[in-house]
Amino acid sequence: MERPVRVRTWVEENRDSFLPPVCNKLLYYVGNTTDVLFEKWFYCEDLGTQLAPIIQEFFSSEQHRTGKPIPDQLLMDTPFPLSTRSVMEPMSLEAWLAGHRKELQGGASLNLFGDTYETQVIVHGQGSSKGWKQNVDMWLWQLEGSSVVTMGGQHLSLTPDESLLVPARTEYSWERGQGSVALAVTQDPARKKPLG
Repeated sequence: MERPVRVRTWVEENRDSFLPPVCNKLLYYVGNTTDVLFEKWFYCEDLGTQLAPIIQEFFSSEQHRTGKPIPDQLLMDTPFPLSTRSVMEPMSLEAWLAGHRKELQGGASLNLFGDTYETQVIVHGQGSSKGWKQNVDMWLWQLEGSSVVTMGGQHLSLTPDESLLVPARTEYSWERGQGSVALAVTQDPARKKPLG
């Protein structure tokens, strides 16, 4: 049985899940240049225990001893593709909502980031929506007011800070009351654009 989840509570309860290993790169340079003398990529799970051995590896290296890089030891390709895509400036969701309050109160549904990314975030004001078996999951997050989602004959009420996952290929209807503001988030791989 699906049930609404309080977002802040869920984040706190699952905080450790948001700390995946991070791919880091330690670089030493030749003198005062930008030429790389030594580099080491590593997945960091505990900086306190992992960094010291990597630094020691540098101090024990031929590169440190000679001050000259060893070209075939420099990684020419990164462990993942780097994106040179420009991203938007950080924004305040609260300020954005305040600036679009009248539209949302009038029942508008507004695309928060446009069609630039595979993740689509639609901000819904009061009104109703019906979905017919999308190919991707949809995450609903009630920010203000209340709404009712109906799936499989079950009515699920959402109040502020509650969220609900509508599984892929699920028929649903969503009734949003007066004063309701909610996000509908999907991540559709078919919308993914190449890095660059």
